[in-house]
Amino acid sequence: MLEIEVVASTRLSPETRAELLQLFREAYGEDLTSYLDDIGPGLHYLGREAGALVSHAVWVTRWLRPGEGPPLKTAYVEMVATHPQRERRGFASALLRRLVEDIEDSHDLAALSPATSEIYLRMGWRFWEGPVALRARCRREGVLVAASMT
Repeated sequence: MLEIEVVASTRLSPETRAELLQLFREAYGEDLTSYLDDIGPGLHYLGREAGALVSHAVWVTRWLRPGEGPPLKTAYVEMVATHPQRERRGFASALLRRLVEDIEDSHDLAALSPATSEIYLRMGWRFWEGPVALRARCRREGVLVAASMT
């Protein structure tokens, strides 16, 4: 049985942060310390099985502007990960369902840029078919980064 704990970035204990970084190393095969530091404040969804951290997702508020329309308040989902030995048991799906329920009244949409699409398509997420552009301040470099794809 999966227990879901929701914790603000500013409230992550050093122990929980260490657990997260270990999960990311096992799920992604890399150290994501600087990425975790740079994504900004958000809400972490921690999936625990018998007390052990087995799955994670976090959302941060971003403003997405489709075409010429007004910017939409967006819960941008990051760092969706499940321990490799616990995959395909519905843990990430449970976290994402809870996350969507939680943001339903406060945000215009939820969005992400997935490495793989299978889980999201299965859950009814749809891919944006229009042009994509990024405009953000890069914390480490202190410069404006702009990129676009059509």
